[in-house]
Amino acid sequence: MLNDQIVLMHKSLVIKIKGKNYTKKFYAILIALVILTGISALSPIIPLLTNSIPIGSKGLVSIPSITAKSGYWIDIQEAVDWVVAHGGIGNVYIPAGTWNFVNINDTWNGGAKVVVPAGVNIFGAPTERTSDLPYDGIGMNPNDQVVDWKTVLQIPVDFPHENGKTSYFFFKIEGDGNPNKSSRVSDIKFVGPREFNHSSSYWYGAIWIKNVVNWRVDHCFFKNIPADCIAVWSDRNQPIKGVIDHSKFINDYGYVDWWIYNCTVGYGVSIAPFGSTLWEDNITKVLGKYNWNTVFIENSYFSRWRHSVASNDGAHYVFRHNTIEKDSVVGSLDGHGTFNYIGTRAMEIYNNLIIDPVINWVPNYNSTTSSNGDEGYTINWRGGGGVFFNNYIRNYKYGIYMVDEGTVEKCWPHNIWIWNNTWVNVEYPILTYSYYRNITEGVDYFLRAPSLELDGFQYVPYSYPHPLTLKGTP
Repeated sequence: MLNDQIVLMHKSLVIKIKGKNYTKKFYAILIALVILTGISALSPIIPLLTNSIPIGSKGLVSIPSITAKSGYWIDIQEAVDWVVAHGGIGNVYIPAGTWNFVNINDTWNGGAKVVVPAGVNIFGAPTERTSDLPYDGIGMNPNDQVVDWKTVLQIPVDFPHENGKTSYFFFKIEGDGNPNKSSRVSDIKFVGPREFNHSSSYWYGAIWIKNVVNWRVDHCFFKNIPADCIAVWSDRNQPIKGVIDHSKFINDYGYVDWWIYNCTVGYGVSIAPFGSTLWEDNITKVLGKYNWNTVFIENSYFSRWRHSVASNDGAHYVFRHNTIEKDSVVGSLDGHGTFNYIGTRAMEIYNNLIIDPVINWVPNYNSTTSSNGDEGYTINWRGGGGVFFNNYIRNYKYGIYMVDEGTVEKCWPHNIWIWNNTWVNVEYPILTYSYYRNITEGVDYFLRAPSLELDGFQYVPYSYPHPLTLKGTP
């Protein structure tokens, strides 16, 4: 008998190889490895069936994972479609490299190039992160920041379209509000065409998130993408809640104006549950909460935007432990009043560093198309309530500009508490304006923290860092 003979004994299911006995567990593993090896060899995009999640008492369940062939949009879409075909919940990895997301001869007629159903995650190559750096609690936390991005997706050429009205996006992540289907985008550097054509006037966005619950965008870099690096939108009364953290949003070119259609630079983040009619009258059920309409932005850096963040239609956002530097002067943070049914519900802005805005940051500055230097607003509080505390603001002419926007009275600025901020070279920390009424301290806004005795509640910030950010690296 040959030494290498394999004998399968029916009753005991013991395998003998080279004189050694092996159980059926070993045999099952061996067969599985052979099958997986064959599948991997045949697949044009390489599945990595190694990730798993705990499912109650049943142990670990595998999550389908796949690596796209490249950072070209078709290859990424094929990988996304593979995950969808294998259950719809899983991971797409984009390999390291600087990739042309689109080619020069491609066509692009608007919308998003890659459509990602909620439940699919998109990861770049793993990045090195900073650690053990001193932090005083104001501005962006320097720890857990990306040292350098290994996966770069760039748009090397313009695709002409109507300026200011339609943004073209790298990715659209869309769901139906299912809390069991969240998505994450991490460790990717997005580079817009203005990196290559500084005078381009066309608008592009990076990530469009719609009707998704508990999404996360983290450790990404948005470079010379002129508008809506992250657009968090929804259909009427659909959920939008999620988190942006440890990311950078930087523009080097373009100009801003009060009138949006005169701009070539828009918003870093835009938040709008379009057409929403949901409005919680009781501010104590909004502040410090993580509700259906809440977006957290933390530990991130913004530079040179018309508004670093803008909101509307019932949105509630929390902007904390961030840095805004060299921004425009038309309102670094913005909460719209009523344009549709309702305006911004609330803003919570705290522990931020907001410094040194610039007016003339455009080569060949044209005062007829750019801000004239008479504004210099830190915050446009055009609707809703909120808190503003523990911030450091420097070199803005105005601090908080409260103004009644729209005719829906319940959406006018009110229930706003402002305290413990450091104003350096800020001529007017508070400015108010209204066609309809006097916006009054002690009635509409308060220069103190909420008080249980005076206001009936004590403000408690939502847990920091946000629980979604405590997940490990991809």
